[in-house]
Amino acid sequence: MRAAAQQDIQNDDRLSFLVIDYTPAGGVERVTSRLISLFRAHGIPVFSLLSVMRQHERPFIPFPEDLRIDVLCPQGAKAELGAQLSHYLRTQQIKTLIFQGDNMSIALQVQAAARQAGTRAIPIWHGSPYAYLRKYHYWRDIKARPWLLLRVLAAGLVWPFKKRKAARVIRQATAGLVCVSQGAEQEVRSLYRLRGESAKRITHIHNPLSLSSAHGAITPARKAKIVSYLARLERKHKNAQMVVEVWQRIAPRHPDWQLRILGDGSARAAMEAFVAAHQIPRVVFLGHVDQVAEELRASSIAMLTSHCEGINMGLVEAAEFGNALIAVDADGGVGDIVIDDQSGILVPKGQFETYVERLDQLMRDEKLRTRLGEGARARVRDFSDERIVKKWKHLLDERPPLA
Repeated sequence: MRAAAQQDIQNDDRLSFLVIDYTPAGGVERVTSRLISLFRAHGIPVFSLLSVMRQHERPFIPFPEDLRIDVLCPQGAKAELGAQLSHYLRTQQIKTLIFQGDNMSIALQVQAAARQAGTRAIPIWHGSPYAYLRKYHYWRDIKARPWLLLRVLAAGLVWPFKKRKAARVIRQATAGLVCVSQGAEQEVRSLYRLRGESAKRITHIHNPLSLSSAHGAITPARKAKIVSYLARLERKHKNAQMVVEVWQRIAPRHPDWQLRILGDGSARAAMEAFVAAHQIPRVVFLGHVDQVAEELRASSIAMLTSHCEGINMGLVEAAEFGNALIAVDADGGVGDIVIDDQSGILVPKGQFETYVERLDQLMRDEKLRTRLGEGARARVRDFSDERIVKKWKHLLDERPPLA
C-alpha cells in the first residue's frame, strides 16, 4: 500500500480506479496509469487505485509516484473481494469507482459491493464483448489436438449463460458502461438489442495515448525497413503465432527488412522455437520495451494479427508515429483505427494468404506506405486528450441516481 498524497480530496468527490491486477505490463495497466495521470492533469482528483490481486511484487507499468495503491486480496482469494471492497468503499468514503469490468464474475461482485457502500460504479470494458463470449480456436491447433473440438462445442453450449451474465452487468451499470471503442460499443448494442435507458447508459471513450510524436518530424526518410509488432504474445485473442508464420513467408522476398517484436507473454517461447526450427532470419524479440517511442519512430509498418481487440493501443501508437498499418478485421475496435485503404489495410479473419500478400505489397510500395501512414496519423487525432477528458467529465458530471 502507498500513502496517499491527495488526502485533501473532499469526501464528496472521492474517485478511485479498480483493476484486477495492476502489476503486469499489459494494455489495461498502461491505459489505467495514463488515464489516472490524465484525470489529475485536468483537475479530476483521483483518491486511489485498487487492485483485486497482485501477481508481481512491483508493477511493470509506472504509476504516479504519489498515487495511493491498495491491494484488496493480496493472496488472490477472490471470494473475499465483495466484503473487502465494500468495507474499503465505506471506510474511505469513495463516491465513484471506475473499474475494469471485462471479467463478469468479478464485475458483479464489484457492483454488489458498490451498491452496499452507496458508491456509483462505472465499468470499463477494455475488450470486445466477444472476448468473453467466444472461444477462439485455430484450425492448425484443432488439427494437432482434435480434442479441442470438444471445447468448441462446449463454448456453444455455455454461450447463452455467459450472455445472460454479461446482460446482468449491463443492467446494473446504472451510472454508465464505457467501451473503449465505437466498434465494441456497437457490438454491445447489437448483441443485447438495447433500448430506452439501458441504451443511453452505454458509451465509448477511446483510451488516451501514452506516447507523443511531438518531438521530431516523422518523414519517410527517417523510416527504416522495419516491421513492428507491439502486443502481448498470447494465442488467445492475440493470435501472436501468426506473426512469425507470416514472416516465414515474407522474409525470403525482402532480405533488407527486419521484424521487431515488442512484448512478452506465454506464446513467446513457442514463437522463438518456431523461428529457430525454421531458421527464419531477421526476427528480433525485444520483450518488454520501455522506449517504445523510439522503436515506432524508426519502423515503417506495424502489424496486428489479433482476432479480438477492444482497441489495440500498440496499433494506435504506431499510427501516431506514421507507421503503415496492417491488421486482421478483428472483433471489437480495430476498425476505429484502420479504415481499409485509407488509414491501413484490413484483412478478413482466416485469410492468411491474403495477409501475406498485402504485407508484401506494403513492403514493396513506399508511396503506399507513406499514404497509409499519413492516413493513420490523421485517424488517431480522435484520440486527443482533450476529447477524451471532455467525454469523461460529461459522464462523471451527469451523476445518475444510484440503483
